[in-house]
Amino acid sequence: MNRVNRVIMSCCLCLPFFGQAQTVQVCIAKTNYPVEFLDANLSMTNQQRIASDLTLVFSLATSFEEARGNRVAEGVFRPDIDETMFCFSRWGEDFLLVDQNNQRSIRVKKAGSDRYLKSFALIKTHSNAVHKAKEFVTMLNATDLSALSVQELRGLIHAELWPEGEDNNSDEGIQKFFEIVQKYRCLDICALNFFWQKMPEDENAKVLVAGLYMVDKANPPVENPTAWPIEFYKGKWGFGRMPTDLQEKAE
Repeated sequence: MNRVNRVIMSCCLCLPFFGQAQTVQVCIAKTNYPVEFLDANLSMTNQQRIASDLTLVFSLATSFEEARGNRVAEGVFRPDIDETMFCFSRWGEDFLLVDQNNQRSIRVKKAGSDRYLKSFALIKTHSNAVHKAKEFVTMLNATDLSALSVQELRGLIHAELWPEGEDNNSDEGIQKFFEIVQKYRCLDICALNFFWQKMPEDENAKVLVAGLYMVDKANPPVENPTAWPIEFYKGKWGFGRMPTDLQEKAE
């Protein structure tokens, strides 16, 4: 066998190894699940990005066995009637945990991967704002909010904390709000949690919103997950309803 043939044979022997290395997986409750993408044209790079982000999405999920035994459709997984598929509750049937003949996998429909591609494009276009969102999360997790002055705390909100209510923006109301925030730990923001939201005050105005997954520090994450939106306005992220004065558009 000449040298060229030996090289070709060596490459062919390596193909199965590289094929296995390309398999993407999502981790749920410390178990790795292979991912099936129904869009055959999706690049391997995007498959890997989606699988990595879905690990963040499912970070609050219970194990398959726990999900199967929980018939309440309010958890991270929403069980299907025959209990062979579990939808991620927020995004319907675009992302499924599938159990077929005890072979469990994550199934991503084309609508789900298309949604991811749009999110990746948004993140790339607005990378500065996304970077600031991650800094905001880091600050919330690292800062002793109780040590901040009311004025400093006000810098973390945009306007009214809620559309209605008494004394929400008083010093006492601000402090009470951040006493609650202090009890939670923010998880990393997944790609699908960045989205544009139209403003009711001005239909032509949009604001970039990020949904924070927050877990009670005193309880296991699965038992008490909650979602808090933060909004990008005048170059910074903050809690609270957007101001009605939208002359300076968010961006």
